[in-house]
Amino acid sequence: MKELNSTDVKAYIRFESLNVSKRRILFSHIMISGLISIPTAVFGVYSNITQILIIPIIVLVAIWAVNLAFGIERKQKEFILFLGCNSLILSMTCLLAIYKILSTIIEVSTMAIIGVIIFYIIGLIINNLNVLRLIKKGYYHKNSISGSTVLIFPFAVFGLGIGKAMIGNIGQNGAVILIASCLMFFAVVCMIGTHNLLKYMLIRRFNKSID
Repeated sequence: MKELNSTDVKAYIRFESLNVSKRRILFSHIMISGLISIPTAVFGVYSNITQILIIPIIVLVAIWAVNLAFGIERKQKEFILFLGCNSLILSMTCLLAIYKILSTIIEVSTMAIIGVIIFYIIGLIINNLNVLRLIKKGYYHKNSISGSTVLIFPFAVFGLGIGKAMIGNIGQNGAVILIASCLMFFAVVCMIGTHNLLKYMLIRRFNKSID
């Protein structure tokens, strides 16, 4: 198989998946973190434990984002590391939120939890191996993506589910399943974003040859 080279890595590092400012991306990450992480920490089963674990992480991520916002153009590596770490945190938080919300209508078995963890780890590995494959094929030399529809869609569904539940068009179980499905979709989107951890490592590895 073709080895990684600095030209392909450079194209990947400079590839922009969203045609928006970095500060707006930071703001979006913090907003989404708050919307998902705070309710997950405070409500549902084991909330006494999740509050202790999640709330300090939210605070640290927010402080990190504020620090990055000042002089962000000089902190490219740190920005990429932030995106990767926060994507990883958000994807795991979404899975925890799914467990909590499903626990309101069914008993989630230990085997189901283990199965989800295994599939999640496999998904992380496949995602990053696929990015490496695309780098070696030169995909990032000729492709670009703009827009944020993939991020907006799950929140639109999330809001729709809550709205329908409030006006009584669907039952409680239906609302729970709809919201859990939306959170699962968003967990996958966030998991894809963990490729920024790979990008950060490649920057560190090829730093001198791509400057």
